[in-house]
Amino acid sequence: EFFVQHDQPLKPPPAQEDIDLPIPIETNFAYEKDLQTSVCAQISELFPGYGIFGGNSVGIEYAIAGKRIDILLEKKDGGDLLVVELKSGTADYKVFGQISMYIGLLLEQFPSRIVSGIIVAGAIDPSLKHACATMDRVALKVYRMSVELDDY
Repeated sequence: EFFVQHDQPLKPPPAQEDIDLPIPIETNFAYEKDLQTSVCAQISELFPGYGIFGGNSVGIEYAIAGKRIDILLEKKDGGDLLVVELKSGTADYKVFGQISMYIGLLLEQFPSRIVSGIIVAGAIDPSLKHACATMDRVALKVYRMSVELDDY
């Protein structure tokens, strides 16, 4: 059972100015779409030697078997495919199943190509690290945000 003690008078919460809280600094993208836009704008720097498969209209949100791959890249000099799965926050072991499914579907669709994957996330849960240790086709990357200022 749940009991509430009523013999203590209720105190009002402290005034906001009395609370000394740190100001949160946002270090992750709020939405995967924002992360996707940022990554796509920097493909050549982030993934040297790769381009977006079929161009932006095909390789971004690439549709396969009723699913959507965040970004599908193609190696410029060999045709290898790279699945890029984006998570704006912390990625856990469930993302491994997701990207493994995408790799399997692509291997079925393109049997003569080498297909691998990379998970890009704000943070990596240990469960994902352990899952990825079972397969060398999937790499893990954590993104960092930076701000640059230009003269106006």
